[in-house]
Amino acid sequence: MHPISVIIPTYNGEKKLPNLLAALEKQTISDFEVVIVSDGSTDNTAAVVKNTKWNLSIQFIHQENKGRSATRNLGALHAKNELLIFFDDDMRPLPDCLEEHMRHHSEHPGSVVTGGLSEEVTGESSELFRYKSFLSAKWLTQFKSDGSKSLSKKQVFMTTANFSIPKTIFNNLGGFDERLTDAEDYDFAVRAFKMNIPLYYRYNAFAWHDDVITTPVYIKRQRQYHEANAKLRLFHPEWLQEGFLREKYQPSGLKASLFKLFCNKSWIDAIDSNKLKWLPVSLRYQVYDYIITANGMFFPGKVKL
Repeated sequence: MHPISVIIPTYNGEKKLPNLLAALEKQTISDFEVVIVSDGSTDNTAAVVKNTKWNLSIQFIHQENKGRSATRNLGALHAKNELLIFFDDDMRPLPDCLEEHMRHHSEHPGSVVTGGLSEEVTGESSELFRYKSFLSAKWLTQFKSDGSKSLSKKQVFMTTANFSIPKTIFNNLGGFDERLTDAEDYDFAVRAFKMNIPLYYRYNAFAWHDDVITTPVYIKRQRQYHEANAKLRLFHPEWLQEGFLREKYQPSGLKASLFKLFCNKSWIDAIDSNKLKWLPVSLRYQVYDYIITANGMFFPGKVKL
């Protein structure tokens, strides 16, 4: 099996990186390097990495702020090994995560695999965190978790939070599109699929996602994601006909009126302040869907965050 290069892009990750690096120290295998690329960080990211005695082989690279795609591409460029495993800086891989990635590539050489991920819900978890964990679990039920079959065209999917790929294939694909600040993972996955590179999902290559955010921040992410999808339609108009992209949907009539009702800052604040917690979970999460979709996708300019 090939040695591994673990690539971690980070921006102001001083509070997040220690959890990830500590998890990497506990891996069941040790034959890997860690490449951390700081994307114009202005906090103590460098000090956290350099002034702590980690039981890891670490390359630390600082660049001016260029975005996530450029940061990952630079990490891949500096990686010394053939198997690249990417983690976002707020991930916490289980001890056998790297071993599962290696096992996949032994079983399915020449492919790309996304590992399992979810938010770890505890008694201290916020309403939004619980909701996001529910969404993650719901989304991933469509994929076979044992990683035995590659994804179909309808399932094309990859997340940069936890995935691995041979460096040769990464280079052949030209890395991530640096014009994109979001949805770069889906763009990468489609390009790989169109080049007949198999895509897999392997639940057992699992990492926890320690994402601590507020509802306004989450809605801003949705706005950025949908702006990025508009760019994808501009960059790859043929993907619409091929079924990889869809035209932007905008509700009308009564449906539009319903969504507009949720375009109010008080609804957004209600999630973080637990004011809707009296509703049954299924109904409560449906209301959250309406609030976040209305303000993040359908009417993003109506409420300032």
